[in-house]
Amino acid sequence: MTKVNAEKCRTFSELKGISESNSLNESLGKLTQKNEVVDGSGVLFSPLPGFFFGYCGQLKVESPMSQSVYYDEQVFALTLVLEGACNYTVGGTANNRFSLQKNMFVAGCWDSVDVETAYPKQASYSHIGFLLTKTAADIYLGKVASSEIRKIIESKGGPEKTVVGSALSETIVHIQQALNDAQNDSASALLALRCGALNCFVMLMNNLFSLGAGSRHYPPHQADVRQIAKLKDHIDENFLEISTVKDVCSQFCMSLSKANNLFKAQYSVTIAQYIHDYKMAYAYSRLVERKCNVTECAMEVGYSNISHFISSFKKRYKLTPKAVTLLHRLPSHEKRGETFHSGAENAHCPLSGL
Repeated sequence: MTKVNAEKCRTFSELKGISESNSLNESLGKLTQKNEVVDGSGVLFSPLPGFFFGYCGQLKVESPMSQSVYYDEQVFALTLVLEGACNYTVGGTANNRFSLQKNMFVAGCWDSVDVETAYPKQASYSHIGFLLTKTAADIYLGKVASSEIRKIIESKGGPEKTVVGSALSETIVHIQQALNDAQNDSASALLALRCGALNCFVMLMNNLFSLGAGSRHYPPHQADVRQIAKLKDHIDENFLEISTVKDVCSQFCMSLSKANNLFKAQYSVTIAQYIHDYKMAYAYSRLVERKCNVTECAMEVGYSNISHFISSFKKRYKLTPKAVTLLHRLPSHEKRGETFHSGAENAHCPLSGL
């Protein structure tokens, strides 16, 4: 296992050296980091010369942190946030700050520039990232495609040559599946991850090309990204008091249609479904902890009709509320140590070079 102090990875050349030492012919580069700020792990390796892939997942950041990488040669960079949130700042100026939430990607053509990634305090964060040198991009993508990518980023990304967008749902599903298929150290799993990395990159490339094709998948406005993140935080803190989705959207000066479209683009779920899932998770937790009975639980999460609550709960968990209560009377429950998980935890990552 390769242990890396990510804070010392200050330049792209350093990251490249680490990745190249973790080629498939040796072993998958596993990175671990644990200190008072961050606790997590990931992988970093080079599927092909000049092409670098990184995945960091389930990273817990105890306090806000930031990290900079200086790109000392021309590089095409692409990162997709799978869980959580982070901010990219290109060239050290606040005007070039990009906020990323779950299911959003950032793409840049960076050369002789410092890129800072900042992570707020979060319980869980994961992303995948790709870096290609200009030479590698010309070889593997072809000079025409490589040139087109640079044109899209330069035309839509401004002087900082950086764009953000929301990944398509089919891209997210494909990437999650590819990562799930390579969760052990067997030779077949390493080969699957190598092929999966290339396939994931191609799918994200299609997302990037859609930004330049005049389709409906436009880069989200940064003000909207931040506003939707605030709306989600509000829901997380006040989900029991929310009466209608329209009301909560109006609190943030957004129409229901606009807020719903932006929310679904960032989190792959509608606002109403997100609130419903959050309430069901809370109800499950209350029943497990035996804080209330089924009727009280239903009323607490806003159901006046107990039958409707039972039906919704069973649809979500494949068990009735009473069955959950009975199940967790067993002594083994204390060994399982269930806690309330909304399914909406946020995130961070120290392996920010990729």
